This record gives sequence, structure tokens and C-alpha cells, in this order.
Amino acid sequence: MAASPGLRRSLFFVHGYSCSWRHWTEARERLGQQHEVTLVSLPGHGGMPLPLGRSLRFDDCVEHILAQVSESGRPGAVLIGHSLGGMLGIAGVHRRPGLFGGLVLVDAYPKLGQPSPFDRSFWEGSPPALKAGIVRGMMEMRRGLPATLWESVVAFDGRPLLAEVGLPVRGIYGDRGQPDHTAHRERLLESGLAAARDVEVRFVRDAGHFVMLERPEEFWEVVMRVVAELPGEG
Repeated sequence: MAASPGLRRSLFFVHGYSCSWRHWTEARERLGQQHEVTLVSLPGHGGMPLPLGRSLRFDDCVEHILAQVSESGRPGAVLIGHSLGGMLGIAGVHRRPGLFGGLVLVDAYPKLGQPSPFDRSFWEGSPPALKAGIVRGMMEMRRGLPATLWESVVAFDGRPLLAEVGLPVRGIYGDRGQPDHTAHRERLLESGLAAARDVEVRFVRDAGHFVMLERPEEFWEVVMRVVAELPGEG
């Protein structure tokens, strides 16, 4: 049963690899009055320091997220993760399912090697200035990240974990300007999303990997609907 639209939830937004919480800056404005919104900065990103004395790996990021969710003391958290943030979310909700009420994957996949057309971050209609700014920011951030992080991301396979996750999993993807959403949905399910017991996929038209930045109005409308329709008591 879907939750009441007026239900107040605890939402944790997690950014992608070599990105930052700034990609989620509209979350508080759009959702902050109705929900508790937390923007998570991964280690080595957005001013968050790297762990002292050891290399940064995928599991370190998972534990970083789980610590913040656990310390909040708010039950039934919804993790909304973009790209790597969604991959980390798969591992996090599998490891500590009692902390969460749902997982929202924003152009995120259980394993690298996305099916076409999702193997492209941008598409023909991506605004050039926005694209240039995203790429420039990611290149600057990447210079400060240890190679161990990307190596562990490449090695991660969340498909077996999804098969054991009983929580609702919702996906939001940019359609890369290709309107055959039925075919897109089938490709995404076949690529690993079908492993989840309770999964739904939605699309934002004319957007790429950074769907929240390319089509903010449409994207946040979808997010609000997805969160409102999640089952549970929040």
C-alpha cells in the first residue's frame, strides 16, 4: 500500500563519483518543507576529507553513508543515489535494511557496463555550457581521488545484493532523447534491475546521465511522486 502523500520522510541524497553534494542543491528547496533532507558528501568529495592513513574504497563510502543514516536516528530513511551514489545505496540497504524504507536509483546501475543508450553520459541535446561545467568539475575532483576508489567501483556487482533486498527499489533515468521507454525499461531490467523483488523504472524525457541538472522541473516532479508513493510508515 502506498504511503500518504503528506507523510514526512527522511531523505538522504548521495552524489556520484568525482561529483559533489552541489548536484543536489535543489533538494532542500524542492523537498525540505515536507521532508527531512540530508545531502551526503562522500569522502574525498565536496570538501569531505579522505580517510586518514588508508586508501579510499567502495566499502569505505558505504560505511560513511550508513554512519550518517544511523546517526540521524530517523527510521525508514529513503536513500536517493545518483550514479555511484546509487551503487553505494544498493550495498547499503543490503547491509543494513532496517535503516531504510526505500532506495531510489538516479541513473544508477547495479554494475558498470550499462546497456545502450545509457552508456552515454550526454546526448545530442545536452546543453553545451552545462556539459562543459560538469566535465570540468569532475576532472578537478578526480585529481584528488585515489585510484583504489575507481578500481573498487569497477569491481562491484550489486546484482546478487539486489536479489536479496526486500525494500522498494525505484529507478529514474534520462532517456537520452529516445522516446521508446518500453524498450529502455526492458534493457535496464535485463541488465540487473530485475533482480530486485520490488522494482519500478521511470524516465525523464530529453535528459542524459545528469538528469537532475538537465531537466530539473521534470526530474523533481518525478522524485516527489516516487517518494510519496513509497509504501511504509516513514
